[in-house]
Amino acid sequence: MPIKQKKLIKALSFETFKLDTNCHKIPGAWECVIASSLCHWDDSLAVVVPKKNIERFVRNLKFFGNDIEILEIPSLGILPYDRQSPSLQIIAHRIHVFNKISVQKKQIIVLDEDTFFSRLPPKEEVVGHSFEIFRGQTVSLNELSRDLSNLGYYRKRQVKEIGDFVIRGSIVDVFPFSSTEPVRLDYFGDTVESIRTFDPSNQRSTGTLDSILIDPINEIRFNQDSLRRFQKNFRLSFQENANDGGVLEQVQNLVRPSGLECYMPLFFERTDLICDYLPNNTVYIFDNNLDDIENSFFLMVKERYHLLSQLGERPILDPNCLYAGVDEIKRLSKQNNCEFLFSSKHHASNNLTANVYKKNLTLPISIDFDKTLLFAINSSVKKFKKILIVIPEDKLDIGLASFKRLGQRCIQVSNWADFVDATEQICFMFGSLSSGFYAKDGSFVVHVFKGRTKSESLKTRKKSKSPLTKTFEEVVNKLTSWDIDSPVVHRQYGVGRFKGLTILATDGVDNEYLEIGYADEDKLYIPVRNMSLVERYTGASPDSAPLHKLGSGQWDKVKKRAKQKATDTATEILEILARRSENKCKRYFARDDAYTTFCQRFYFDETPDQKQAIDQVLKDLNSTQPMDRLLCGDVGFGKTEVAMRAAFAVANSGDQVAFLAPTTILVQQHFETLVDRFSGTAIQIAALSRSIEKKKISDTISDIQSGMADIVIGTHKLLSDSVRFKNLGLLIVDEEHRFGVMQKEKIKKLRGDVNILSMTATPIPRTLHMSLSGMKELSIMATPPENRNPINTSVLEWSDEIIKEAITREITRGGQVYFIHNEVKTIHQIEDKIKRILPDVSIKIVHGQLDKISLSNVMTEFFRGDVDVLLATTIVESGIDNPRTNTIIINRADKLGLAQLYQLRGRVGRSNRSAHAYMFIPNRELLSAESLKRVEAIESLNELGMGFLLASNDLEIRGAGEVLGEDQSGEIHQMGFSMFNDLLLKTLKTLRSGGHLNDSFEKKEIEINLKVTALLPENYLPDVHERLSLYKRLAATKNDNEIDLIEEEILDRFGNYPQPVQNLIDLTKIKNRLTELGVKKVEINNRSGWLEFDKDNHVSLNNMMDLITNNTFYSLKNSQTLRINKDFDNPETIFGQLNFLYDKLWESNGKT
Repeated sequence: MPIKQKKLIKALSFETFKLDTNCHKIPGAWECVIASSLCHWDDSLAVVVPKKNIERFVRNLKFFGNDIEILEIPSLGILPYDRQSPSLQIIAHRIHVFNKISVQKKQIIVLDEDTFFSRLPPKEEVVGHSFEIFRGQTVSLNELSRDLSNLGYYRKRQVKEIGDFVIRGSIVDVFPFSSTEPVRLDYFGDTVESIRTFDPSNQRSTGTLDSILIDPINEIRFNQDSLRRFQKNFRLSFQENANDGGVLEQVQNLVRPSGLECYMPLFFERTDLICDYLPNNTVYIFDNNLDDIENSFFLMVKERYHLLSQLGERPILDPNCLYAGVDEIKRLSKQNNCEFLFSSKHHASNNLTANVYKKNLTLPISIDFDKTLLFAINSSVKKFKKILIVIPEDKLDIGLASFKRLGQRCIQVSNWADFVDATEQICFMFGSLSSGFYAKDGSFVVHVFKGRTKSESLKTRKKSKSPLTKTFEEVVNKLTSWDIDSPVVHRQYGVGRFKGLTILATDGVDNEYLEIGYADEDKLYIPVRNMSLVERYTGASPDSAPLHKLGSGQWDKVKKRAKQKATDTATEILEILARRSENKCKRYFARDDAYTTFCQRFYFDETPDQKQAIDQVLKDLNSTQPMDRLLCGDVGFGKTEVAMRAAFAVANSGDQVAFLAPTTILVQQHFETLVDRFSGTAIQIAALSRSIEKKKISDTISDIQSGMADIVIGTHKLLSDSVRFKNLGLLIVDEEHRFGVMQKEKIKKLRGDVNILSMTATPIPRTLHMSLSGMKELSIMATPPENRNPINTSVLEWSDEIIKEAITREITRGGQVYFIHNEVKTIHQIEDKIKRILPDVSIKIVHGQLDKISLSNVMTEFFRGDVDVLLATTIVESGIDNPRTNTIIINRADKLGLAQLYQLRGRVGRSNRSAHAYMFIPNRELLSAESLKRVEAIESLNELGMGFLLASNDLEIRGAGEVLGEDQSGEIHQMGFSMFNDLLLKTLKTLRSGGHLNDSFEKKEIEINLKVTALLPENYLPDVHERLSLYKRLAATKNDNEIDLIEEEILDRFGNYPQPVQNLIDLTKIKNRLTELGVKKVEINNRSGWLEFDKDNHVSLNNMMDLITNNTFYSLKNSQTLRINKDFDNPETIFGQLNFLYDKLWESNGKT
């Protein structure tokens, strides 16, 4: 045996506990040995771990070696010859790690088998290309643009994700991997004047930096040499293959086809292996015999090669072009003085042997934690010299309290090394370890209590804000966004089609106008300053939306009917609100020490929307008027935590909480969540559903009646006559729209007597309509938790190959799969098909007709990770939360509703892994128009927080009559949902204030003609969507403060602006001021001007006469019109004059 191997094997025998190294099958022990060995070794270790075990391995490794440099080379997360490409973030992360390896020496490098065998781009193409930009540095915009493109960055319309960049005038926005937020470089000439971070959701600056590191973002970069080389090699490799699947054409057009990675060698003169990237003298450690690892890996590679070769969808390279065998890797590694060590049954000289420890099962943290902890200690104290108790970080307060109560002689240690050195027999620490283990010689035992930990829940690379974070404002902008030819509705002219923005010259002055097309090809041009009169039409699909004729009186009739309906509806709503205000309830106070402690146990950072929703709910509970609030938030956005805060406030005050859920499975999951969340409190949690034994149900009902059960989670059984609460204070309803008519009637009867909190991810338009009209209070959660990724959604026909690829990809990375088939009678046929495609995959079936014991057993196995594929009906639609499951396949998606599809897709993507949803449909030509629109809508909604947009799409697909009731459908169809709702809100406000109904909807816009160019020039802001958005927002402002904020944003995002932008800002300000005075029309030319006032204005004739008497260039045309006889040389003079008039008239009206 070589001296180096002897030295390492000695190092791998952890002297303190005489642990040897054949512990690869004992999670915890294996990582302990690896971590401790580095203390005795001078060079780097590279540990090759199966892809599905990497996350666990790295987490355990950090537990034992918290001061060791651990670098994980991320798995690409794809299969050999995969049709999909890895995410840009993963590729960027790999490059980042490769660059760190190149400048480090002693470290543990963790990689998967794919990376070990794969041929990689030449090291010099990946490593050493990063560069840093400093504030005050001189670098031309052209040079920076070229460098970013060379490193693989994509030029986009707006920077949202890692790898995006955009140049707008003197502003450069870029999102490098090294930064937790995108950065904005503000230039003055060729000098970087400032570097600022910004929030990708609203594009506003958040902080300043002195410098920023720009890493490469892609291993395959398109440049002149690489493209020429690829075209040449592609033709040489596949010269006889007529069908190239469009790959060559796409690359020639600078488009990256999905799955481009399997052609990587064609872009380079040569390829390297991982041993070329890692330092010399690196020792490679494997958890199995290297020959067995090689055979298993290449068996899978060759199987996929033969399968895809037969399909012939596109040409593929021979496996030897993409992967290297062990012999080749060993031969090259020797040149770098590297060694290989692996476990084996054979006692070869270079194998790691011995087996002196066993796995120790994890223990649950429950309400009886004290008893479990005492049992663990008492069962070990005589058998082992030392005992370590590992408790999850989110149970710190419970753990400390329990050890204090036990009074055992024990100490708290902060890390593994402290435990090794400790002289006390019993030690405890807080951390994350997947499972316990113990030494056979009795020297020590590790007990691990299971529970959620921060390191399991968040990425190692934590972001202060996800690049996909979405504010409510952004969701609303998405809801109201316009595309060319999309229907829009003008308050005075009706429904037309948006044709775009256009520049028109009037009297030699250029300005931008909104072009709207009407019936008979009529066109209407609306000044951008009046865009508040125009809204996006919702109420039918774009094809079915009406198209009104200008000047026909058609729109006036629509408005008249809509006003009458709005008046009737508003009167009814006010009566309901009046009756509700008569009801009184108990007030609940939450701001005490117990509530503070409960909040501290929440182990995640609340999102801003979550904080706001919690405050709104607690404010309602602190009122004597019963709460009736709708909590809207996307799947996994933290609605349950808001509900639990409310439940704690009520239960801690001595009253009861009913938590209503639509399915048995969801009841069980909510029950487990609440038991875990309320552990350590005196609050008693109970559950009622068909899966619970009759005796237990009887006991629970008795506890409810006696008040012993504080919080009860249940299905509709909670609403049965046999269940009587002693003192019900709060009803929480999860997905209210999924309950039947009878259940909804019972919920309605409770309204007015108890506080009600309803939760939904996809508000149906009827519910949203009620909330917006004031019948329900509304809380909106549109911001996703950190590190959530959108779900890659594909709609396609059934394919055995796609099923095999999708399931294999997920299982290979240690995940699980949902397979949805919503027909019980044929579900076993689908099971047979999956088994035929993948014979070795474990499958379990769940549906609503299973008995309660079978259902419970299957779900327990699934959550434990013992099931690869859960074949289910839509019984898993709501609330099921399993972070390991990140692929869902939905068969016959065309038979499901839009909200169902959205909810089902939301079962995946609940961790930091990329998630995939495959929706199988028959041939698109055979689908009904409505079914096709549903699946296309869900395919397009690929961003987080789009439940509100789904409600809008649902309204358009199904029509207003079905979702809002036929009595309102005509008005909704002709006017649009948003404008009718606006009319309703204005009518409500008018009725409350006793105003005139006829004026409640007729929004008046001042007519302004100043002969001034006031716009966002295209050469300053080329993006038409950005211009449109800013025009809409400026037109909607009410005061100078709102305008100043938009001005700051324009400066921040787009840099110093030209005079026309200043004119637009000044024009908007003066428009708002003159509107406030009651000015109807303003006309100004070079030598004169006039202001015409409404009859209902705020300026008296006496005030006007005072102004005329003291200023000779003012005169009156009549009592409503003021003439100005004065030269106006430039925009500053015009705006100065109008501001002067505003101040004088405002002053003389006695206002400040």
